Amino acid sequence: MTTETIIDDSNFNEHFFDARNHGPKKNHILARFSAIAEFVDGQMKQDIIYLLSTMENGGASAVKVMQKLGCATYEAAIDVCSQVAEDLQAGHTKGMTIDSVNEEVESKVYSYHYEQFFYTEAACVPEEDAHWDIIQISNLDKHLDKVEGVGEVRSKFIPQEREEGKEFWTEEEMEKAKPIPFPEVES
Repeated sequence: MTTETIIDDSNFNEHFFDARNHGPKKNHILARFSAIAEFVDGQMKQDIIYLLSTMENGGASAVKVMQKLGCATYEAAIDVCSQVAEDLQAGHTKGMTIDSVNEEVESKVYSYHYEQFFYTEAACVPEEDAHWDIIQISNLDKHLDKVEGVGEVRSKFIPQEREEGKEFWTEEEMEKAKPIPFPEVES
């Protein structure tokens, strides 16, 4: 008899690992969650308004914030930032004060395409759910086996004693002081 694991808010982070902050483990797949989200009043919207209204090249920064923090797709991030910028400009052309324009834009709800990626086991991804897709990672377990232990930091102590008046290392000294290389991994 197989038991079904129930995943809810209390244990979601035990099964789904945000790909922005975690690497894959053996037997993991990449799962994509996609939905329509609402960009509502909050600190991130205030930051977007600040970037768009006060910073040179703020549009590019605002798009990156929407992608990184809001999990917006690139196209959705551009679209939302454009809408916010247009609303800010429209309020200014109506002769409204900066504060009232900002308050109006902060209170307006913008919809956008939300997309977030997680490493997880395939069994954890809901089946027949339009919000979830599985992205298979070819040879992931084989790759993880090869690179296991490669990330160790190895170094060699280099004494800082220098001859008086000598500012640069000689080639011979540099050769002796070269750090121990990482083991090569065949791909």
